[in-house]
Amino acid sequence: MKGVSAVVATILMLMITIALAGMAFLYVFGYWTLRTAKQLTFTGTPTCQVDSGDDSIAIVVQNSGTAEITQAEITVYRGTTIVTHSLDTTPLAPYNSTVLRITDNCVDPPGTRMCTYHVVWPGGSTDLYATCSG
Repeated sequence: MKGVSAVVATILMLMITIALAGMAFLYVFGYWTLRTAKQLTFTGTPTCQVDSGDDSIAIVVQNSGTAEITQAEITVYRGTTIVTHSLDTTPLAPYNSTVLRITDNCVDPPGTRMCTYHVVWPGGSTDLYATCSG
């Protein structure tokens, strides 16, 4: 009866040990927790708010993670350009909601415009689409 050679068994055990050590290292230093600790959930649809001098797109966001999210941790792009944005409440505590306001000239009248934004935060990213008319 033949079995696995001692050399092959040793190599397999070594590979398993290294893989387990790598997973433990990533867990201890927070790789997986970072990915889930800061999560945003966008509720509803973006709405255009055209006011005198304060044109913006607003959408309700919820911190569905387990750590606070500050305004500085969120970046909003239109194409490759970073656009101005703000949170009505910052820092945003876990399981709380607030409004994310994007200030951009895409909102400015006249006519109907489709505004596309890419929102990035430490736990992920998403695209937002807003149709503004005026």
